[in-house]
This record gives sequence, structure tokens and C-alpha cells, in this order.
Amino acid sequence: MKLNPSIASSNTLNIKEELDKLKEWPLLHLDIEDSSFSPNITFGIKTANLISKYVHQKEIDAHLVVKEPLQFVENLSKLNIKSISCHIEPLLYPLEFINLAKKCKFENIGFALNISTPISYLKPFLNDINYIILMTAEPDNKGAAFYEPVIEKIKEAKEVLPSHVKIWVDGGLSKETIEKIKDLDIDTAVVGRYVFSSENYISALEEYSS
Repeated sequence: MKLNPSIASSNTLNIKEELDKLKEWPLLHLDIEDSSFSPNITFGIKTANLISKYVHQKEIDAHLVVKEPLQFVENLSKLNIKSISCHIEPLLYPLEFINLAKKCKFENIGFALNISTPISYLKPFLNDINYIILMTAEPDNKGAAFYEPVIEKIKEAKEVLPSHVKIWVDGGLSKETIEKIKDLDIDTAVVGRYVFSSENYISALEEYSS
């Protein structure tokens, strides 16, 4: 399981210093949130551009947590970003997103699913995507804690998804919850507070990465 640090969970007042602490790590997860789909606001295109330039050697993925993801795809394709995903819930026509991402030459395309969204929503699009992000927490007014019933959803995904579609998880991951999912054959776990509340970011990432 790869651990992918979400820079939006860092101390963004000192984002350059936070990125420097991750200098040795090859992955970076970039959440684009504009408060239209989720309550939070993270980065716009200008900040995403600065981050991608500063850590140009990393493999960066963009996760669009927005109501209108199509508006971001072309601009993000001009940056040092290889993988892009968006939530399937706001898309009336998911193929629009897939085709635009392909046109913009993204290497990997994915869909994210909120906790209540069934995996069956992805069935028509499985030949055209490379990964899914199963959200394991949501804005719940309780600190966006890991929601344990999603473990069964992860197991279901392993059974029904074709082998080329990688499974990612994202949300509320702590040392305790990583212990609960580490043996589920997940490709990537997006981690925030687990990393950025630790004394040594790289050591925390190395503990569970394989």
C-alpha cells in the first residue's frame, strides 16, 4: 500500500516548509476544493501551479472535490500533474469528464465515491478509468472521522472491480485506522493528519508504505 500525503491537511500557512519536509517522498495528493461540493476551500489553479512547479520531481495527482469539475481539467493538464480524479456525484454525464481528461493527456483518470455512493455507479465506466477513490470519511461535524462500515465497501470493490482499476482510500486515516485496512490489498491510501501531526513526516509515511 502506498501512502500519499494530502498537502491540504498540512500547515498551509507555511506550505513551502511543509513541502520541504516531504522532499524525499515521491507522491503528493492535491485536493482542489472550492466549497461548492464540500464545505472546505483549499487551492485554486494559481496555487496548484506554484506547488506543482516547486515539487516538479514528484508524482502529483489532483482530486477535484468541486461541483463543476470540467472547469478545472484543462488548466490542471498544463501543470506537472499526471493523474486526475473527480467525484462522480455531481456529474450528469461522467463520460464528459473522462473524454476531456483523455483529450488533455492525463496518464491516469479516476472517480471518487462518497460513503453513500454505491460502487455500481462506476460499472459503465470501468474500461475508461484507472483508479477509484473510496472516501472513508465525510464532513460530519465530528472531525471527519474514519467510518468503519466502509471497510465492507473496500472488500466489495476488490471483488467486483477489474484488476486494472486501482483502489485508493481517503479520509480520516490515523495510525489505528491504517492498521485496520493495511491488509485489504489497497493500492494507495491518502493521508493527512496522520502525517502532518507526526514529528517526522517521512518516517510516518515509511511505516506503512510498501
